[in-house]
Amino acid sequence: MLRSSIRPVALVAAAVTVSATLCAVAAFDFRSHATAAEPTPLEVFQRFINDNDPHVRRKAVAALADQRGAAVVNALLVASRDEDAGVRDRAAAILVDKRDRSDEIAALVAALGPKTPAETRALAVRAIAKTGAAGVAALRSALKDKDPAVCCAAARGLAELRDAESSADLHSMLLRDEAIVRAVACDAIGELIGARAVGTAAGVALGDHAIEPRVAAMTILGRYPAPEGLDAALRCVDDAGWSLRVAAARAIASFGGDPESARRGAEALVKSLGREARERVRVEYAEALWSLTGIDFGPDRERWARWWKESGGKFDPPPKRPVRAARTPGSTQGGLADLPLESEHVIFVFDASSSMGDPVRFGVKTTKRADLEAAFQSVLARMPKPSWLNLIPFATIAEPMRPALIEATQQARAATLHHLQKTQADGRTNIYDALELAISDPEADTIVLLTDGAPSAGKRTGRNAIIEGVRDMNRYRLARIHTIEIGAANTGARWKGFLMDIADATGGRHLSR
Repeated sequence: MLRSSIRPVALVAAAVTVSATLCAVAAFDFRSHATAAEPTPLEVFQRFINDNDPHVRRKAVAALADQRGAAVVNALLVASRDEDAGVRDRAAAILVDKRDRSDEIAALVAALGPKTPAETRALAVRAIAKTGAAGVAALRSALKDKDPAVCCAAARGLAELRDAESSADLHSMLLRDEAIVRAVACDAIGELIGARAVGTAAGVALGDHAIEPRVAAMTILGRYPAPEGLDAALRCVDDAGWSLRVAAARAIASFGGDPESARRGAEALVKSLGREARERVRVEYAEALWSLTGIDFGPDRERWARWWKESGGKFDPPPKRPVRAARTPGSTQGGLADLPLESEHVIFVFDASSSMGDPVRFGVKTTKRADLEAAFQSVLARMPKPSWLNLIPFATIAEPMRPALIEATQQARAATLHHLQKTQADGRTNIYDALELAISDPEADTIVLLTDGAPSAGKRTGRNAIIEGVRDMNRYRLARIHTIEIGAANTGARWKGFLMDIADATGGRHLSR
């Protein structure tokens, strides 16, 4: 009886306890609790950035895309040193997005210390350049960095920010030992002080001993035509460096606004055209002559010499500089055999990845590789004598046939074709490293890139990163890169126009099939 009398009391007490619990649960904000329990993007990054799978690490970096703060900046700087190019590219792209908070700027400036790897310092400088006026002091300080890439990034950043007061510091950089530093400094000076940079550019054109700064100087002289600039450009038309001769021709082409300058320029170009041995340079001279005269004889030396003699050097330049008609979509169709090289110093950069073993198109047996070999044989046969060439097949790794251009004798042409034929179609697509190797040969004025796929290996794999890198590498080389895209109809939306952008950035042609 006692047990039965106690049980209802226990039930009532239990009911009261449950009721109190339910009230507490009802008062608890589940949404805020769930959010607090979820990891932050930075915590996600820290958890997965050391994963063995690079795709996981890329996602970890992507989690920081919209995040701000010093801790995020430091995390991205760490990721920028990842062994995977995709991780590095993604981290760099996120980092150079505007970082204008004081704590972010402080973190970037702290990364400029001497113990930080040079590549990381250069990236930090690029990010600082996006912070606006708040980053100017740090950029000026970075001009004194011992690493060329860092001080070049600082000079470009100051030019981008239009910090005219840094002009004196940039002029001091013209005394640095590294040619690339002097070239970038010259470029930046031109950006900052405009026409007032003509005297500096003329001095660099005539006084520097390296090609890169003098090419940079020509850009300024062409942008701001002035008598002293024309004199300097004319003295560079017959320089030993083909890149400088090209740059000088482009600068002279800008002097059509003054009849007397146009006639002086045309006279020098016609004479130099007559003794120019390199076809690529002759083409540039002809383009400049067309700009100055409105006459289009192409690189035909005899016709230009005859015209000059018959005209007595008296002509009126066109009122406006002539412009080539815009490219039409149909004009880009074709393959390797359809490409006019306009050069006898060519490096062929050919895709040797596994996809090149696929059929040219659905329903046929001929593979892309077999089609390439047949076209390449035709191109080799019609190269002029003498010519110089090299071949860089690329898959996951890019490996040149020779360290530099070789004369294209009959034996060399046969050996080059054989080298392509014996290269296995295997691996991924390393476009950037292959182009880097090609551009590094100073004697190659023309590069032919043929591929059927998007980049998937190499130092850079992002679209913007590759194009930016090609522009930087070629800025003072002026090599033309012709691009040929196989299977263009199957190119994904992300990579549409990628090869055309490379061609356009270097003055080359783009063909697709």
